[in-house]
Amino acid sequence: MSFTPAGAVAHQVVRLVPFTFRRRVAWGDSDTARMVYTGRFLDFVMDAVDAWWQAVTGYDWHALNVKLERGGPAVHVDLDFARAVYPGDELDCVVTLTRIGRSSVAVAVRGEVAGASAFSANLVSAFIDVSRMKSEALPEAFRAQMESYRQACEATTLQA
Repeated sequence: MSFTPAGAVAHQVVRLVPFTFRRRVAWGDSDTARMVYTGRFLDFVMDAVDAWWQAVTGYDWHALNVKLERGGPAVHVDLDFARAVYPGDELDCVVTLTRIGRSSVAVAVRGEVAGASAFSANLVSAFIDVSRMKSEALPEAFRAQMESYRQACEATTLQA
C-alpha cells in the first residue's frame, strides 16, 4: 500500500536556478491584522538563505557551525515590502548571489506570491571561525560553487 499526501509540503525547494524556496505561510506567522507579522519576514529570508547555503555548498548554517566550526552571521540586512502576505499564501523566496567578497557573501532575496512581488531583501553574511569569532577567507571550494551558481543564474536570465 502506498501513501499519497493530500496537500503540498509546507517548505520545499521548487527550483535550483535561481534558487527558489517555497513555504506555505502559517496562521502562526500572522498578527491581529490577519497578515504576516513584519518580524517574520526576516525569518523567511534567513530560512531561504540557509537552504540556499545547503544547496550551493552542501552545508546549511547548522552544519557549518557544528561540523566545520565556521559560521555565517548576518552583518547587514535591508527589507522592502511591496504587498501584504497572508496565512495560506505560498511564498516563493528567490535567492540570487550579488557579491562574493574575501570573507563575505551578499545575496538578494525576492519574495513572491503567485508571481507578484511581496518583498525584496538584501543580506550580507560574514564568514567566520566560530572558535575565534573572527572573519576568515571563504574556502575556495565554496567560492567556486557560488561562482558556478552565479553563472548559472546569469545564463538563465539571458535565456529568458
